[in-house]
Amino acid sequence: MSGVTWANQVSGVVRSAGERTHAACAQLLTQQLGAGAALTTIQQRPFAATLAAGLRHGLAAGRPWSLQLDADVLLLPGALNRLMAAAAQLGPEVAAVQGLVFDRLFGGWRPAGLHLYRTAHLPQALRLCPAVATEIRPETQLLQRLAEQGQPWVQLELGCGLHDFEQQPHDLFRKSFVHAWKHVELLPALLPYWRARRTEREFAAALAGLAAGIAHTGSVQLDSGAAEFAVAAQWPPLPPLPPPTAELPTQLLAAETERLAQLGYRQAPVWDWAENEWARSGRQHALDQLVGRLLERGLRRCSLLLEEPVVAGQLGRQLTAWGIALSTTEEAPHRLRWHPPATLEWLAPGGQREQWQLSDHRLSAELAIAQLVLRLQRAGVRRLLIYGAGEVGAGLQQALSGVGITVAAFIESNPQGDHGPAGTALLNPASALARHPSLPVALASLGSAPQLARRLLALAPERPLWVVG
Repeated sequence: MSGVTWANQVSGVVRSAGERTHAACAQLLTQQLGAGAALTTIQQRPFAATLAAGLRHGLAAGRPWSLQLDADVLLLPGALNRLMAAAAQLGPEVAAVQGLVFDRLFGGWRPAGLHLYRTAHLPQALRLCPAVATEIRPETQLLQRLAEQGQPWVQLELGCGLHDFEQQPHDLFRKSFVHAWKHVELLPALLPYWRARRTEREFAAALAGLAAGIAHTGSVQLDSGAAEFAVAAQWPPLPPLPPPTAELPTQLLAAETERLAQLGYRQAPVWDWAENEWARSGRQHALDQLVGRLLERGLRRCSLLLEEPVVAGQLGRQLTAWGIALSTTEEAPHRLRWHPPATLEWLAPGGQREQWQLSDHRLSAELAIAQLVLRLQRAGVRRLLIYGAGEVGAGLQQALSGVGITVAAFIESNPQGDHGPAGTALLNPASALARHPSLPVALASLGSAPQLARRLLALAPERPLWVVG
């Protein structure tokens, strides 16, 4: 959809509080709207006034849609194309759609600062604006009230931009001050993450703002000129941001992703909408089941053939957790392609293709064991190792003995807790693999299979694996 112009379909509003990125935000949006765009920048205080003024501009512009974009958001290439393609699939009752932004302070994808409104619903939205003007989240409250009146909004699993990148330290101080009130439930996770990055000026300012917000006892306004934010002026400003290229957000995202990988998954993301949604919907569990099947079929390295950064991040993180190596080219023997909303396609060596719908089908241990025994029988496996000497491992051994498959030894997965069924050898992973160099290994754990697979593949990448689950 490159080259598409949206100037006749979408008006644009950049909602500014003087952010360092407000000109870059407008320039990137203009590039995606195309020639003849109805674009304006609004900077009023408090934010509720900017919200209402932006909606009035969207109504007056007369386009079918109005994109309301906070000035601290940098649009990723193709973001508006993806948003409009998704919006076109929705019914006329939908008042707004929202994409996701990668938030620097949260270390993950979340809804913030980017709303695409259907212009036909703006008159009612404007009538509701006075009632939400004093809320700490006025736009969220506005959308909820529209939904209560039969005009819902839809959260999309689309990565559309970056949030709070390249900002002035004093602005991050102010935002973090508000986070101390707005995201109280996330403070136990935010604090260690920001401390881990305290040598970076932006996170030092965020920590100072958070501390000031926690200590504040008065009311909090979404007003950049409020008295409680005056102390933020102690942070010297950064020089103006140079005009951005269209690829700048992609480059910033790649650098941030690499930095987070260095920190380790325990530090970030503090909160990630996509991760929570995949867990809530059961998609994450379904993906684990699928990865287990693909490991049995030789998956050790793969390419992800998809452009959507949110899904790519979820898939990449889960595959890495299993010890699967990711390739940045299409030359890997196994390739995975995503089809929204929840279908994963496997392109196997030799041209074979299969598709799976990632829906949650949780199996009991008994059923998972029974299914694995059938797969082992079909494959002609007669002898193997079991990795995991707990209840699942013992249950698998009992089921295998009933069909004449021998367990040569158990591999301990928990040196402090594994004892192994009576009369069986219990070995550490390295010893078991060395003593039985040609035997396949069955991973016998419903909760720890990714960790077991990762350890085993690090020792013996080509060892045949089977997975209970």
